[in-house]
Amino acid sequence: MQRKPNKHRLLPAALSLAMVLTMVPAHAAAAGQQPPVPETTVNSDQFSHAFKLDFGYQNSGWMERITALSVDGVPYEKVSSTIYLKTGTYVVQPSDGRIVLPPGLSGKVTCVIRAEGYEELNLSLDTSTSTVAVNPPAPTGTQPAAELPGGMSASLEQAMSVYLKLTITGAEGYVDGITAIRRTSPDGSGADLAAVPNRTHVDGPTYFLDGAESAVYFDAMNPALKDGDTLRITSGQYKDLLLKITRSGDGYQVQVFREEQPQPADEQVLHVRLAGSLPAAPAGQAYGKNTLEVQCALAQKGASPAENDWKPLHKSGLILAQEGASVAITPQGSGLTGTYSPADGTITLTGTPAQAGSYQVAVTVTDSQGRKAVTTAVPLQVYAVGEKLSDRLTLGNSVREQNGSYRFQMPAQAIKEFGGLQETVTVPAQIRTWSGTAGARGTLGYALPEGREPVQTLLVPAGCDLTMEHMDLLGSVKVVVQSGGRLTLRNTTVEGVVEVEKGGSFSMNYDNGKFLTGAAINGQLRLKTGAVLENAAIYAAASQTARATQPVVAVQGDVTVKGSVYLRGDEVLTGSGLRTGKSYTGRTGLLVSGGTLTLDRNSLLAVYGGGMQMAATAGADAIQLDRGDITGSGTLVAVGGDGSYDRGGDAVSGRGTLSVAKAYLQGGASFNGTAFRTGGKAVTTGVYAPKAVKNDGPTYRNERENPRIPRWTSSAPGYLDAQRIISYVTAQTAPTAKPTQPGSGKPGDKRPGTGQSKPSGKNTVYTVRVSAASHGSVSVKDSQAEEGDLLRLMVKPEKGYVLNQLTVTDQKGKAVKLTQKSENKYTFAMPASAVTIQASFVKESDARKPAKPAVPATPLVPAKPAAPVTPTVPTTPAAPVTPATPAAVPFKDVSPKDYCYAAVQWAVGRNVTQGTSANTFSPEAQCTRAQVVTFLWRAAGSPAPKNRTLPFRDVKSGDYCYDAVCWAVEKGITGGTGANTFSPDLVVTRAQAVALLHRAAGSPAARTASAFSDVKSGSYYAAAAQWASAQGITQGTGANRFSPDKDCTRGQIVALLYRGVQQSVFTW
Repeated sequence: MQRKPNKHRLLPAALSLAMVLTMVPAHAAAAGQQPPVPETTVNSDQFSHAFKLDFGYQNSGWMERITALSVDGVPYEKVSSTIYLKTGTYVVQPSDGRIVLPPGLSGKVTCVIRAEGYEELNLSLDTSTSTVAVNPPAPTGTQPAAELPGGMSASLEQAMSVYLKLTITGAEGYVDGITAIRRTSPDGSGADLAAVPNRTHVDGPTYFLDGAESAVYFDAMNPALKDGDTLRITSGQYKDLLLKITRSGDGYQVQVFREEQPQPADEQVLHVRLAGSLPAAPAGQAYGKNTLEVQCALAQKGASPAENDWKPLHKSGLILAQEGASVAITPQGSGLTGTYSPADGTITLTGTPAQAGSYQVAVTVTDSQGRKAVTTAVPLQVYAVGEKLSDRLTLGNSVREQNGSYRFQMPAQAIKEFGGLQETVTVPAQIRTWSGTAGARGTLGYALPEGREPVQTLLVPAGCDLTMEHMDLLGSVKVVVQSGGRLTLRNTTVEGVVEVEKGGSFSMNYDNGKFLTGAAINGQLRLKTGAVLENAAIYAAASQTARATQPVVAVQGDVTVKGSVYLRGDEVLTGSGLRTGKSYTGRTGLLVSGGTLTLDRNSLLAVYGGGMQMAATAGADAIQLDRGDITGSGTLVAVGGDGSYDRGGDAVSGRGTLSVAKAYLQGGASFNGTAFRTGGKAVTTGVYAPKAVKNDGPTYRNERENPRIPRWTSSAPGYLDAQRIISYVTAQTAPTAKPTQPGSGKPGDKRPGTGQSKPSGKNTVYTVRVSAASHGSVSVKDSQAEEGDLLRLMVKPEKGYVLNQLTVTDQKGKAVKLTQKSENKYTFAMPASAVTIQASFVKESDARKPAKPAVPATPLVPAKPAAPVTPTVPTTPAAPVTPATPAAVPFKDVSPKDYCYAAVQWAVGRNVTQGTSANTFSPEAQCTRAQVVTFLWRAAGSPAPKNRTLPFRDVKSGDYCYDAVCWAVEKGITGGTGANTFSPDLVVTRAQAVALLHRAAGSPAARTASAFSDVKSGSYYAAAAQWASAQGITQGTGANRFSPDKDCTRGQIVALLYRGVQQSVFTW
């Protein structure tokens, strides 16, 4: 029967040591009894054609001692019944006095039979005549057995995973001549190994001879060779070969000895150790743990075992003495007992600990050769139930590691009370590991109701590099990482808060270059100014914690990201999302508030909004900016959460700037989307991200249309997950697959959520040509485009020049509509034709001259205005005045009926600003931070700043706004958007505009209360809006509303500035 390897059976390590055998004389075996002679006629079974050798039942004793039978030198395998009889096997039937050979023998063959205590029986079998004869024995004379050749050597190695291969070289034909192999165990018991005719039949105490390879194959899975065995090999005319087998690391050592000498002493030293740790035990409560495994290794005397020499004791092949492995627990009186299990190699401690204290557990192992070794002790902490953390968290209750640091073993049950001053406890800096128990976990604190802040504090001080594992930190706990401290979480759940202060650092689910899973922040991670977030996989499990509606990570200042950070919001909330106001809104991943998050060089930040598994109704935003920026030379990936029967989350929302080296932003998808339930945006209004690759989220109605936006995998996230998102966003925004809103009907439109174009025939690509211009340039990213593509133009005049005219015409000379986005940025939709872009520039001094005013211009700010003028803004201002005889403005998009007409004339005449071309002012175009401070500076007379050094890396000397920004910083009008950013191209809101004007006026207090219902008390712009209203600078947008978050236009800012100058509110 063919043998099938079993993976659960023991695999002894391969013997790779080869040694040259020293050949010594050996005594010949004593002669045995004479074997019986069979009947001379062979009885052939007429049905099965098997051949039967009859010896008579009186010779049953000899037959029961038969150990081997071969035919023409081929060993046959003994089977128990003729049912299993086949080629290469035989059956012995002692009660019938018969040996049965298989069918298929032909001609004359030689059959050799060996029986223990008897001489060899050599038979000549003639199958054609069905006769048998005894062959005469070879003459023995007085010639002694031949010495073994001096150059013989042997090696043992693992072969094909299931065999041990003994190779014998130096004596030609030696393996072919092997007639017997006997194994003797260290306890003196012995057994003859049986030869089998085929290597696949090797199983247990058997062997197969392969003369072609000069090798003997043994079983490696049910090992025929064990530590301490002696082998006697008999072959042909040679003396017996005697070998001593001992384990040596991953293999064996083979030694040769004389028969008249004692066996060689073992030169291997036994080493044992305990792997694992013991969970702390509560005093007075039943305890039963088997978390320790006994491991062993053999090494030469004077040498230490290598790490790969260590094996579990029960799988090592080591034979234990009768006393086996004994367990000692010191000091006495622990109330526990320990036992070793040979089935799985573990130590089990059982009993009821008598009293709290520190105990040591060690194991002594003795093998069959008398080698003895003792493990190093493993500590066991017995703790008193109900103790406080301040009493427990000490070096005295911790274990000193070999490197000098300490490990604090947390008890399995909860410690609710911290103790210490105001429930605050500091981790000793020497503790490097704080560990609960896998499967039992330690617990700190207690649960809090929704909205409550933690009331217990755990401090990680300077010099403490703490790794916390197998722990649950409940809602009452806040962990504060102080300057110089570091916290790493593994297999730990945070329901409360982790706060990292300036100079502190945080990591999570990361170990030595590999990202893990197991730790979750269901509460919140708060990063203060100066904190570092490095190599972390942060996610929140679907939860109902006190902070379930808050972003998982909150950046509260200027923070640095190093390495790779992966962040995901959770799926389902109880309560309402902060932005959507809806229940079951996925949780936002990251909030950057009032600071700058800097991605270090070669770093990666990948953020995912909750909703990826469609458990959330509305997808969450990945990132929210609250006057915050993300910058640096790293890579940013942001993916909004998917919505199910509701909108998808935005990749980045709020107000702020993305100026990282690379950014890939993907809005979340919306399943079964409608006009009111759409996919999320890559960025929302108020987020400035000029370099980002952006793709809005699609809507889809069925699984076939599912866009399958890549996200991180269910296993630990990594580089490939981010790369899949980058590839997806890049592909969706490529010219051949641009995302558009469903149902636009234009060629190349995508089906909702598919990323594939609708059938529309061949997509024609048209050329975009830019004509050369003097004193300036126009740039466009694409040199070719399809109909309907949105192209962006950037106009750059030379110093001292401004744009005079910008036109885009198709191949028939027809003008294409241009939309101005800012002072020097324009967009247009590509027609079904090639286009030509032309620009002209004029000197700035020429452009500022009024274009033939209808009447002479009057003074800019008359001391006594002739008469009040009613503006076109919703409410009549308190006392605004305009020049008595206003000069005409040269702009076709500003008429005398417009609310900003007088302000524009004033601004042009005072050189505060010029038009966006020779005949356009673009009053509805958005206004940027750089433009507003430049307007203020020019209105003040363009004074030279006392300090021309700026901390902002995004405003450079030579920029048109450089002196204006220097002056505004000097006057306290602005401090930038971060420690080193000004964000000159960020669009200004109405709230930000009045705040800048208020500061330019010296931040005076308002005389009357604000009448605006949408101005929140205590907001940064509240005092400015109240002041501007009281001064008649603005009366809002109607219905008692100020609309603070709406973008401020060019027309509005010059109107606000003009009224402020009229009221003489500014301090310059």
